Order: sequence, then C-alpha cells, then structure tokens
Amino acid sequence: MAATTYPLQTHEGRHGERVADSCIFVIFGASGDLTKRKLVPALYHLDQAGLLPANFVVVGVARRDLSSSFPVDMRDGILNGGGVRGDDPNLEAFINRVRYFATNFNMPAIKLRRTNAGTTATRSSQTIARQDGDRSSRFCR
Repeated sequence: MAATTYPLQTHEGRHGERVADSCIFVIFGASGDLTKRKLVPALYHLDQAGLLPANFVVVGVARRDLSSSFPVDMRDGILNGGGVRGDDPNLEAFINRVRYFATNFNMPAIKLRRTNAGTTATRSSQTIARQDGDRSSRFCR
C-alpha cells in the first residue's frame, strides 16, 4: 500500500507554517454536499501535510440523522474529490476522527450564545466532549 504524496510533506516552501492547536473542528450544516466534496477533503490534505495536530477531530452537525453513514460518505468524498487513492494507509486513521451529531436547531437548549470566549453551543459541546473522550481538545474558534 503506497501513501499519497502531498507537496507540503516534502517541506519545500514551508516557511513559518504553524501546526494548529488541538481542537474539535465543528461543521454546522454538515449533511450538505460542500462538506463531502470540499471541506473534509481539504482537512484531510492539511492533516497529511502535517499541519493538523494528531488529536484533531472533525464533527459534523446537521438536522438529519447520518450518524452511521457520515464517516463512510466523508471517506468517499476524500477518495472521489480529494485525489486520494483507496489504499492510502493514512485515510482510515483520519476517518476514525470524523464524527457526526444530529440535532434540532430550534430546540432552546441548542441555541448558540455569544460569550467572551467565542460562540458556543450548549448541548452540542457537552455531547461532543463526551464523544471526544480524553483527547483534551477544545473547539476551534
């Protein structure tokens, strides 16, 4: 199994890049086509270029319950739109860090609120923190 080679993996032209802090990357409206075709493949390429931390987690949030199919759909998006081969040994490790959370955005407990620390989602953050386990991640802002 050969890994896909990414330009930034060669460290050519990498002047002053900084690896992101550990965090949970939340995509609201994640059931849409943009997430599958563009966002998740781009995050995968950043991960393979060494620009994301090892405990980086992607969480998709939307109304429909896609909990079982979301990681599989995102894997297909990476393969079909991301120029990645199916035998890439790093792909499954990345997909294992992709989660999905279905919610009703009209519920009062899920309303977003603005704080000094940024935008938070009350119920979502508690559930995602439980899913994240002991990764010690925080939400990206």
